[in-house]
Amino acid sequence: MKTNIQTDKISESLSIRYKESGNPTNKRVKDVLELGAVFKSLLSHKDHQLGKIESQIKELLVELKALHKANKLNNDNQETVEMELISDKIKSLKERRDELDQKIPSMQNKNRKKLLINSFLSKNNIDKYLIQSIPESYIKSMELDDSDKSIKQLLEVTKEDQNDRIHEWVNYLTSQENEKIYPNWFQYLVINEVLKMDVKGKKRRNDTVSNFPPVDGAIIAVILDEIKEKIDKSNPNSPRVDDKIFSFHSQYNKLLTEKQNFKTDFTQEEIEKGSWKVFKKGDAKELSTLVRNTIWCTAGIGTAEEQLNGGNFHVFVIPYTDESGVTFLLPSIAIRQLSGKIEEIRGTKANQNMSQSLTETISSKLTEFDDGKEYEKKLSDTMQLDIIYERYKKYFSGEIDGVSLTPDELKFLYQIEKRISGFGY
Repeated sequence: MKTNIQTDKISESLSIRYKESGNPTNKRVKDVLELGAVFKSLLSHKDHQLGKIESQIKELLVELKALHKANKLNNDNQETVEMELISDKIKSLKERRDELDQKIPSMQNKNRKKLLINSFLSKNNIDKYLIQSIPESYIKSMELDDSDKSIKQLLEVTKEDQNDRIHEWVNYLTSQENEKIYPNWFQYLVINEVLKMDVKGKKRRNDTVSNFPPVDGAIIAVILDEIKEKIDKSNPNSPRVDDKIFSFHSQYNKLLTEKQNFKTDFTQEEIEKGSWKVFKKGDAKELSTLVRNTIWCTAGIGTAEEQLNGGNFHVFVIPYTDESGVTFLLPSIAIRQLSGKIEEIRGTKANQNMSQSLTETISSKLTEFDDGKEYEKKLSDTMQLDIIYERYKKYFSGEIDGVSLTPDELKFLYQIEKRISGFGY
């Protein structure tokens, strides 16, 4: 696996900082180094597996060459049989080598997620990050029934919501698409900070009712850029990724508060006025500026540069005029390519899913790509979910008395025959 040069620089600098400080209480640096060592060990283990197979293949090739030479001299049928057996074994080893080589990216991604979960979210300690009790002040302000059963139910629901939000963060940071974007040390830093924050960026207590902050890929990427810039400008032998030089939770909350929330659902008339913009290598600044108010990590200029180095980036934009009469472009769909193939498709709704109003737009666009057909199932599933969602929307608004689902729809929702695919992470 090729290591990001910037990540190497930061990891090395952190290592020097930790060794020179001689301060074992500097937990942030120590934990980052320890986590990095575990990742390195995992990668070394895979390298060892591949190396072992390669070594076996070489040994067998030497043996095969010797038998081939002997066979020419002796014309022995037994040697011919042995040669065929060795050839089969070499073929089997090569297949195993190729299989392992292809699995490494997904194995790495799985281990990244596993490490983060084991570090913070194991069954033994996940509970300590969640609410432990409902404060009296909250019960009174909400005029809740103060019976034990009622409070217990509220506590369970609140815990479940908080637990889901933590896993949203882990799923986002460790998704396969983000593997090359967020370095290991940064993933650890983010999760470590998020677990201390409530939805308003304030420090959590064991009776904090509000949820953890929402995941916003654009803000996360911008903060990564800012941290790298601060490290570059500080003494390279003594960077400090801590509150004395940078406060993640303060900056995240500040950017989240300042961020404008634009619409993510559009009328057919609005969509018809939209158009596709294509960004290529060298367009990073223009691209990151355009998507600044989305939830895409491409808002970080460093991320935009890295993504454009791999391929073109297509954005569907819709002209929108706000209340003050100012017209600007709203990004609504992103298609990122890597080496000429579609790497990911994202929308601007929660978890970067696609707005139901844009399914026809993306369907038409996919026909322009050689590998567009591979995304037909995701599109089909999204459209089917939209149909069911619209029915329930009418039910909850009182337009219809009830909702009935067909056997096929129930099979689809419960994923009896196949899993539902979508465009989010």
